[in-house]
Amino acid sequence: KVTNSAGDVYSNAATLTVTAAVITQGDFIYEITDNNELRVQSYQGTAASVTVPAAVEGMDVVEIGPSAFENKTTLTSIDLPDGITIIGARAFAGCTSLSSMT
Repeated sequence: KVTNSAGDVYSNAATLTVTAAVITQGDFIYEITDNNELRVQSYQGTAASVTVPAAVEGMDVVEIGPSAFENKTTLTSIDLPDGITIIGARAFAGCTSLSSMT
């Protein structure tokens, strides 16, 4: 049932799908976790050297999501913040040029 100033409207049953909130900044897409922290959902850039920031919009970056950097063949080095506690499955799969991670 939906109600507004024009009256009531009834519909058949429906399914509500809720998707995670995301933030896009630069070449990164972040997902907001249940703890109001951030997970790198994906990296869209082509840089050889990448630094993942420690925080974005006041929220700590604490995870690298599954497949976040997968097949980024131009990536040679990545600098992760100290606060990273989880690196998801296949996060760096196919990063054939990656030789340095700090």
